[in-house]
Parts: sequence; C-alpha cells; structure tokens
Amino acid sequence: MYRADPITGELQVQHSTIPGPSLQVDDEARRLSRRIYWGLFFSLPEKFVMRMPIGLLSNDIRGRFPLKLMHQWAWYLIRPFWAWPPLLMWILQLSSRSDLAKRDFWLALETTNCSILLQALEQLRLKPRRDLIERLLFQRNLRPRDINQQKKLFTDLFYCKILEADQRTYAGVALG
Repeated sequence: MYRADPITGELQVQHSTIPGPSLQVDDEARRLSRRIYWGLFFSLPEKFVMRMPIGLLSNDIRGRFPLKLMHQWAWYLIRPFWAWPPLLMWILQLSSRSDLAKRDFWLALETTNCSILLQALEQLRLKPRRDLIERLLFQRNLRPRDINQQKKLFTDLFYCKILEADQRTYAGVALG
C-alpha cells in the first residue's frame, strides 16, 4: 500500500505491506545460495554440497556465510587436491591447441599460404615446431611444387625469428 507524504504529496510505499516470499521460496533460495557459495568456495559439485550436513557447511546469516577456522584450513590444505581436474583440463587444452596448430601448418603448406604457416609455427611448442621445420627443410616431397612458391617459403623461413639459427641457415642454403 501507498501513503501520501503530508509535506510533498508524493506517494511512499508502506514497507509493512510489502509481501515477503513464502517459506517454501525462502527455503529454496537459502538452499540454492548455500550450494552455490560452498560449491564455488571449495570447488565442490552441487550434489556433494547438498549432502553435506549444515553444521559443516552452514547456511547464510543475513546474506553472509560464517567461515570457521576449519573452513580456512580446508581452503589451504584440501582444496588444492579437489582443484586438480581443472588443471588437467587446462593441460589437455594445451595439447589440443598444439594439435590445431599442426593442422593449420599442414593446411597452410597444402595451400602454400606462408603467413598462416608461420603463424601456426609460432603457436607450436619448441620440440614439435623443430620437428615440423626439419621435415619441411629436409624432405623435398613436402615442399611446394612451384619453384617460386618454394623460394617465397624459404625466404620467409630465413627471416623468421622463431626458427633456430641452424634452421635459418639451411633455409638460406635451400634458397641457393
């Protein structure tokens, strides 16, 4: 309900008349906030947080979650063991990025697109990059068929900063 302010005449809400959420809605909101907070804090799945006793992972008190000494110890000692799956996923993504760069390298070599080929080489780690460059330098069947494209490729490789000195030297030798 509203009441008019006697001085300004503006309508103001009477806070006592604003309906609050039902008990079921309020309980569900508290359960949801508990699952989200503790799940993010400890990197736990929500189903695991739901099954934990409230004495261990408490509900919020006026929007704040009380952190006990036990929670601080768990954060520093136990959480790193729970957080290893994201680290594993990150490592797997690194290898998949390397696979994508190799695929881009071979596609650029087929289409004789030197700029994409050099970009793909930059994305590779040192050992796979060295292996691919040496295959390109020493296996003539991998080189472009057109002599002008070969010259352009070896010129780009010769001036490329990511190649090691011996590889750049051989690219210069291949140029003639």
